[in-house]
Amino acid sequence: MVLVDTHANGDTLRDNLAPDISVYAANNIPDADAKTDFSRMELFVELKFAETSDPFRDPLQPRAESFRFENDSEVSQLNRGQLCSYTAAHPGSQFRVHTFTLSICGRFARLIRWDRSGATVTQSFDYIEEPHILASFFWRYAHLNQNQRGYDASVSPASPEDL
Repeated sequence: MVLVDTHANGDTLRDNLAPDISVYAANNIPDADAKTDFSRMELFVELKFAETSDPFRDPLQPRAESFRFENDSEVSQLNRGQLCSYTAAHPGSQFRVHTFTLSICGRFARLIRWDRSGATVTQSFDYIEEPHILASFFWRYAHLNQNQRGYDASVSPASPEDL
């Protein structure tokens, strides 16, 4: 896996969307002029400096009746919309059944697995205090096969005859 700073280099085929960090397979890195390429991207990481930008909240106690998982502050809503835009562009550029993203707000991170029915979001964790969580995620992701990474196994390249 290769992590590339793409925050200032939008994908021209996807409305110039530019995640902060794009993760590519080592054998599928885009040209230097086109750092952001959703059609080649494995996953992306979005960074925010403030912890208050977190688009989600963790419950203080299990099963609190009035708890809302989505953080409703304006900056959190904008961040959630940005994540959704990038996530729509990613499988929209590839044949995928699911995709993974990483959201980092201040010292805290969340892993998100998106599919056509929604998103599964982890509890936030302090990646400075617990760096092994990120290391473990990237190690495990790097060792997944294409199907486990979310690529649609029912799709195959067109044959020369079909072309």
